[in-house]
Formats: sequence, structure tokens, C-alpha cells
Amino acid sequence: MSSSQPLLTDLSLGLLLVTIVLGVYLKYFSRPLPLVHPLLLGKQSDVSQTRNHGESGIYRSWATGHGSPLSLRPANSLRTVANILDLSCPTRYIYGTFISNDLLKLRSKNIAKGLVALLGLDPSSPTESAAGGVLNLLPDSFDSLLLTLSFALSPSSFALPRLVHPTSLRLLNHVLSLPIPPKIIVLPVALLGIILEQLFEDDDSAVATGVTLVLVGEDEGEVQRAVDMAKTNGLKAFGWKEIERVGDGVEEKEDGGRVVGELEVLVEVVGQDEKGAPRHTPITHISLTAGISAILSMFPAHKRPGPNSKDSVASVLSLTEPLGLTLALGTIWSGAAFRSFGQGAAPHHDHDEEDEDEKAHDSEIAHSELLILARPSPIPLPTILFLNTPQLASLNSTLQTAANKNPLYFLARRHKLADLGDGFIDRKGLFEKFHWKSVRETALGGLTNRLRAVIVVGESPSPSLLLESHLHLSLPLTRMTYSPLSTSPIFVSHFYDLQALPPFIFHSHSEHNVSPQEFTFTPTSSSRASLATEKNTVHQEMTVAPSPGGAEGRVHTGGPSSNVEVLLKGFDGKDQEEGEEEEEGQDGGGEVWIRGPGVVCVEEGKDEKRFVNTGLHARTMKNGCFVVV
Repeated sequence: MSSSQPLLTDLSLGLLLVTIVLGVYLKYFSRPLPLVHPLLLGKQSDVSQTRNHGESGIYRSWATGHGSPLSLRPANSLRTVANILDLSCPTRYIYGTFISNDLLKLRSKNIAKGLVALLGLDPSSPTESAAGGVLNLLPDSFDSLLLTLSFALSPSSFALPRLVHPTSLRLLNHVLSLPIPPKIIVLPVALLGIILEQLFEDDDSAVATGVTLVLVGEDEGEVQRAVDMAKTNGLKAFGWKEIERVGDGVEEKEDGGRVVGELEVLVEVVGQDEKGAPRHTPITHISLTAGISAILSMFPAHKRPGPNSKDSVASVLSLTEPLGLTLALGTIWSGAAFRSFGQGAAPHHDHDEEDEDEKAHDSEIAHSELLILARPSPIPLPTILFLNTPQLASLNSTLQTAANKNPLYFLARRHKLADLGDGFIDRKGLFEKFHWKSVRETALGGLTNRLRAVIVVGESPSPSLLLESHLHLSLPLTRMTYSPLSTSPIFVSHFYDLQALPPFIFHSHSEHNVSPQEFTFTPTSSSRASLATEKNTVHQEMTVAPSPGGAEGRVHTGGPSSNVEVLLKGFDGKDQEEGEEEEEGQDGGGEVWIRGPGVVCVEEGKDEKRFVNTGLHARTMKNGCFVVV
């Protein structure tokens, strides 16, 4: 026995040494590095050193800074919207049409020339029909986008009149009652009855005098019957394909005519303000190119949409919204495929008076919209998805149901949470291969497996919903706040920011703020970074987030976008004491006012510093992020 004792001792020491080495390796050397250095998340806004009483300083993106001009375009070649189609790219789907930039440019010019030829628009003697512009009543579709591009690519010898695009049919009566109403109306066949009723209301045909209808539909026979019906009511009417055929036969005159200016209005969006009153928003070429620059800057250089990666962008934003139109045009310029879906982004509002039936109805709508998006079709599934919070909640619920059926879910979840704690997430590894990938493949027809970027627009999700979405999608989620008064986003979170920080809790009953007992989660990398800078976010690891209203609050939505300046009026932050330096990024909140090249607003809506009130309220965090409340 005595001879075997040293052998057992040596074996025990060897096992102990191996255990120690493995423990040290797993503790300090096997942990992944964060996707972005925590110090970069500790300073996301650059605030001016001075401010007026009752106002915050002027916030800019930290990457832009106060010493740089705000970007007007993503490239020098993109001077106006007409330059969007100058770049050649492979064919891809725009809505349901498989088309290249060259063919899209040709068709847009044919529409423009056809409108000029058939509608009798003469530059030497402008007709009354052109004075009020062209009213676009088409839904979000390829034809609506084609009509917008045709106005940007109109023949140089004559610029088409202004394109007017109402956000809702409820505004139709207001548009037709303008002192100089649009006399050219482009509409789908299904709306013909409504338009005829509106034009001949109260047996007064004065409104319909000189009106020309351009009818759009898939079935040419149906379009022709609608054209005949309009003509029997004394109106001039044409079919959409007839406009394009006529334009194809018209030769474009190369006479070096008028050059379209950057400040010229391309589209006038007619919407409603906070009080429900009609609001006219002119969108110029320079505001659209500035918006494209801001949207592309939210992606890292190697993550931007492009033809080489065969990207397909799906957006919940409507083409009637400035940001939605900008996103569509920017996607076309990048060479990626594009389509829109759903009923628009979720607005920022209080859910106190929303009953359970309304919540269930909203959830059903969001789920049906995702099912339509995932439906098998020739159009490829999206790789970049812009969706709202209800749709994210529905997507997460579907993935959660599928994940619970997998026996590896418990271990896979703990492993993913550990990675998130280090500010890291990816789609590699054994658990990803044998669990998460199969879960995403069985839910929604594999829609989520193809995604490489997800952007939540409008109302921000709750911390728990954000955390669960990170787990199930294995992707960082970007949050974006926008306004109908800007082609650029107002606030955008860092593309690799995995923090779910709820610094402010407020009364809300949104179904997307799941439960007051849910845990909030902040990567431990932020805690380590807080040792290096006092201006980083306070670390809150797995702490309960109570709320007086029984809700969880919203996560931050990042700092200002690359070419937007933000000012908070009615600022409730601490005033600067005498002899005390002002602390940058101090906590406080107020009404959000914005300024920049992407802001679209009439001059009367701007203050003396040319800031525009968005109607949103937000609070700042010490790291320069904003929480819209």
C-alpha cells in the first residue's frame, strides 16, 4: 500500500492542476470579446457646452461632433433623386417586379413622357390642370414608387407638376378643396367609385371640371372598363399602361433644358398634426439624399445593404411617410431588393385606455402581417427587416413557442445569456447549429434564419422583450425613432448595442411591456467599462424593474442620427450652479426639437434657430442615449 500512495498523490495533484487550468481558462480566456468596445457605448452624443435656461444643450451624434458639417448625401454623385438610378446593378425584386436600375430608369422616363404627352402639359403655356399638381392615391406598390421616380426623371424640357401624396383617404376632401386642387389623380381601379362620389358631391360638378384620372390595375380589361366609366361621367381618363406605352414612343429632346435643383420640392405629403389638422410637408431632393445618408450611416460599412450580398429589405414604413420613401429610394440606390408590408410603425402613445380586446386585435394583426411576409413566393425572404414593436412581440412569441418544444432550450438559453453578458452574440457554435437554427427554421417558414439585421422603428420595446429577441434571433437589434417631419431618423441605437437599459420607468399598460417581474439585463462589459469612465451607463445586472403602473418601461433608442441636431425644450435637468461646470449628458428630459438637412417642414413651423417641434418627449442618459417617453 505504501508503494501505491505516491502514485495516487501524483494523480490527484495532476487532476487538481488540470482542473485549475481549465477553470482559469473558462473564467478569463474562453469568454468572447464584446461586439463593440464598451467605451464606445459610454459616449454616444456630443452636447454643446452652452445652453439657454429651460433648454438642454444641442445634441449631435458623437461620430459627427460639433465641429463637422452635417452630411447632405452618401456620395458626391447623388445630387438629386434622379441620380439614384445612375448606378448599374443586377436585377432584383422591387415589390413583385424583377427589374434592374437601367430598366427602372427607362420605365420611369416613359411614365414621365407619357404624362406630358397625354395630359397636354406644355412648358410654354402651363395648363390649369398642372397648377395644383398630381394627386397620388396609389397604395404602397411598385407603381407608386415608379410614379415618384418619374417626377424626378421628367424630361429636361419640362418638369412635371408637384406630386401630392396624402397619408390617408380621410384627407381626400381637404386636398380636393384646396384653392388650386390637383386636377390629375392617379388611383387604383378599386377607388374609382369613391373618387367619383367625392368629385360630384352635392351635384356640384365644378370640382370635377378639368379633372383627369389615371387608373392603375393588374387586369387591363378591368382598367379599360373603369376608364369607360369615368368617361361616361364627363371626365378625361387613361390607363396606367397606356401612359407608359405612349411615353415609350415619345423621343426625349436633348436640348439641355432646365436642370433640377437640389432644393426643389419633389413630393408634398399631406398628413395630420397632433391635433388632427391637415399638415402639408414638402420633401425636397436634398432632404431625401440627406435622409439616405443618415439611414446608411446606421449600418457598419460591411453591413450596409448592397447587391453583392444579395440583400432584400422589408419595411413596415409606408411610402407616404418621409422616412419610408427615403428608405425605399436608398435601398434602390444601394442595389438591394425592396418591399413594404404591414400597417406602419407603432406610434409613441400611452396604452392606459387600451382594453384587452384591442390588444388582442393588434397582436393578431401583427402576426398576420408576419405570416404574409413569410409566405412562399418568388420574392426572396428579407435579409434586413424594419419592423415595429407589436410585430417584434409576435415574432418573439412564435419563436418562444417553438423553442420550448426543444429539450436543449434550457442549456442553450444559459449559454446565450452568458454570451450576452459579455456583449457578444453570433450565429455560430453547437447550440446555434442544433437548437437555435432549427427553432427559427420551424417558425414562420424560416423567415428569421435569413435575417442579418433587424431594426425596430417607432415605439421601443421593453427590456425583457429586447433580451428575449436577442436570444431567439441571435442578432443585435437596432432601435430607431423617427418623425413625419424628417427624412432622417431622429435617434438610432448603435448597431452592436446589446444593452437593455431601463433607466426611467413610467406608467404604461402596453402588451409589449410584458411583466413588472421580468428581469432587466445589462452586459457585464458595461460594468467593466464604468470603471474607466464616470459617464458610462450604470451597471444593472439582473435587477427587478418595478413600476407604479405595473409595467416595465422602454429601452433607450440611442443617440441622434448622423445629420440631425436635437434640442430638448422644457428641459428639467439640473441647472448649472455658479462656479460649477456643466456636466455633459446629465439626466433630464423635455420636448424634442430637431434641426438638420433631412428636416422637412414649412418655414412657419420653425423657431428662430430653425428647430422644429416633433411632438415627442424624451429623457437623456449619462452615456448620451435617449429614452422616448
